[in-house]
Amino acid sequence: MIIFKNIKAFTLAEVLITLAILGIVAAIIIPTIVGNFRKKQTEVGLLRAYTMLEKAFDMSQAINGPFETWDDVSANQPSVGEDFHKKYIMPYIVPVAYECSYYGNANKGIKDKDGCFKSNIKYINNTQLNSNQYCSLISGCAGNNISYRLKNGMSIAFSRAYQGFWGGCGLLITVDINGPDKGKNQLGADIFSFTFKYRNQVARITPRFETGRLGLNNYTFTKQQVKDNCFGTYSSGDGTWAGGLCSKYIEQNGWKIPKDYPIKF
Repeated sequence: MIIFKNIKAFTLAEVLITLAILGIVAAIIIPTIVGNFRKKQTEVGLLRAYTMLEKAFDMSQAINGPFETWDDVSANQPSVGEDFHKKYIMPYIVPVAYECSYYGNANKGIKDKDGCFKSNIKYINNTQLNSNQYCSLISGCAGNNISYRLKNGMSIAFSRAYQGFWGGCGLLITVDINGPDKGKNQLGADIFSFTFKYRNQVARITPRFETGRLGLNNYTFTKQQVKDNCFGTYSSGDGTWAGGLCSKYIEQNGWKIPKDYPIKF
């Protein structure tokens, strides 16, 4: 004969209260965990982009000679045309998935600009780049400038960085660390800029830009102004490029995104 004893159990109300508490805790904790994971991904992607570019230029100089002897370099002003990229830079970058230009060229297998960089790129203050600003950042709009989508998921574009590195032009490199189809497509979030410069007889990659030596319009930035630009409160002097110095700001912080960073991941 089976004897049933009183077995203590949770009431329905207790179960519902427990589930509600767990839901509240999860709602608080999960976004933080996801945000920290995305922030770490950004830190890793930014440093990976920097290391990739630095190694590429080091390898190119080891094979092709010092930067100042490269073709199309006159008065330390590098050409940024397709031939220059393909000879001196891209052979030393991770494999290319495909090329893009502003108008595209299907006959040559070249995708239009959205294949590498979205047209709706935003500054860190959420203002969208206009067409001229987009052209300045992403290789120009002449139709013969090439950007690249890499097999590691990144996109890369080249342009001139005006005045300030040698008294002439420098080479501005823009990288979307997760490509056009992921992330915010925003300066300081997943799009970062670097500069190839020649200083003290050493050519090297530096995050945009070295403190006290800005490459746009020959403006000089203090460390505080680098931070202010990354936070969208200080422009490069022409009222634009808010967030253009975020790569430098993060590098100054040991390649770690600080807690008060203006982008929420």
